[in-house]
Amino acid sequence: MENESKQKLLLSTTVVVSIFYLIFAMSQTSLPTSIANWIIPFSAALMIGSKSKVDTKFKYLIFILFILYIFVLYQYVLYLSVEFFNMNNYHGDFGLTEENLNLIPFASILGTLNDHLFVLPKYVQLLGNLLLLTPFAFALLHLRIVQSSKKVVISLFITTLFIESAQLIQTYTLTGFTQRAGVGRATDVDDIILNTLSAVIGVGIYRLYSLVIDRFKLSGSGS
Repeated sequence: MENESKQKLLLSTTVVVSIFYLIFAMSQTSLPTSIANWIIPFSAALMIGSKSKVDTKFKYLIFILFILYIFVLYQYVLYLSVEFFNMNNYHGDFGLTEENLNLIPFASILGTLNDHLFVLPKYVQLLGNLLLLTPFAFALLHLRIVQSSKKVVISLFITTLFIESAQLIQTYTLTGFTQRAGVGRATDVDDIILNTLSAVIGVGIYRLYSLVIDRFKLSGSGS
């Protein structure tokens, strides 16, 4: 009965946080765009809520932040404006440019690091991709959604593959509605490398956190 009540609390919290985010999104953009970009992360949040195991107030706080993170992550990597399709006429001339697709490993990373001109946004993007899924990996382990570190890394590798594939399809679709160059997001194999590394970093942070907590408990029990 106690586990059932905890599960109900997590699911109700998920719904409340999700609705709160939807209201916030509606204050920033139109209703159709807000709902279109809310449905998928809301579904993911419900699944996370059903699998999370929370037994402390700190874990409950991590759970709330994780649900918010899911929505922010989706907005960052897959956000799409519904108004775009209303503002641009369909012409069906689909295509991709070098700006939209890179399949050469480390080309973007080395290009940024070897660039003689320091361009801050490029380094911010590089660092962002290196840390993008770090909270995801930490939360999956901390909330015991996934028990194995190896499974976490594999799961997030598959997640970043899905993200890059979805971005590719999204960008390819957008080119059929506009002649503007550089439309959509870039699909980059380096993003997959960096995002997977960010998952490894998240696992490392969780292991370090667990080690510190265990030693703190051990010292507390010894005194």
